[in-house]
Amino acid sequence: MSNKDKIGITIFGHKGFIGKNILLKLRLKKQRIFLPKRNILKYKINLGHIIYCIGSHQWRNDPYNAFNTDITIIANILKNNNYKSFNLISSTRIYKNKNTYEDSEISVNPINNDDYYNCLKIFAENLVLLNKKNKVIRISNIFGNNYSSTIFLPTIIRDAVHKKKIFLTTNKKSEKDFLFVDEAVDVIIKIVKRGSKNIYNVAYGKNYLIDDIVNHLKNITSSKIIYKYKPSIVKNSVINIARIKKEFNFKPKTNVLKYLKILVKNYKESLNKKIS
Repeated sequence: MSNKDKIGITIFGHKGFIGKNILLKLRLKKQRIFLPKRNILKYKINLGHIIYCIGSHQWRNDPYNAFNTDITIIANILKNNNYKSFNLISSTRIYKNKNTYEDSEISVNPINNDDYYNCLKIFAENLVLLNKKNKVIRISNIFGNNYSSTIFLPTIIRDAVHKKKIFLTTNKKSEKDFLFVDEAVDVIIKIVKRGSKNIYNVAYGKNYLIDDIVNHLKNITSSKIIYKYKPSIVKNSVINIARIKKEFNFKPKTNVLKYLKILVKNYKESLNKKIS
């Protein structure tokens, strides 16, 4: 294989929301990309910079598949392949206190079932970082044209458009960090190619109140908010993004509240395309 034919980046999970957007951005940059086939985890070629963005949102309902996705598959890739670096897309959800700097100590409670997700992510991070050439990229709630997902923002947009009702299963006083996918992908690619550290937070660096989001969506779509029950308040700690600000001059610009109108518009247009 000549130098010009060498693989630059391999994406595991290129059909998912994050992976698909990374792929689109790399193609614009004319990057040499390799897209592994499903369930094949061993290759005879050097995979270059691996980006692993396979994840399971159904970890509560299918904990064994989540373990396979977050641990077993990663272990097999690491063990059986040659590569330049392995870059794990992890989650800022693992932070449970106010100290959200990348080098902060993180704790879990095995008795708490809600900690299972964090256990998986922390275990995977530790496994990946056994090799010092590898990196962990912890992302917050990434939003964009991701309308088929069952996570919070796509779900309430679908309900608002189709049913004129927003079924809120998250406490309205909860707070979360939301980062636009284009901005997330840009900095992820920079981290993979030239990041000098082993762990990076990729987030907006500011929390948004759920009540503000649903009320803004209500006004845009003329919908009614339905409070299904009263879950506990979840106020995620504000994510420290000083590292990517300093190293990559990262400045998030897309406010999720201001972008909601565009998300709704894009979703409606996607429905019209399917009909036509």
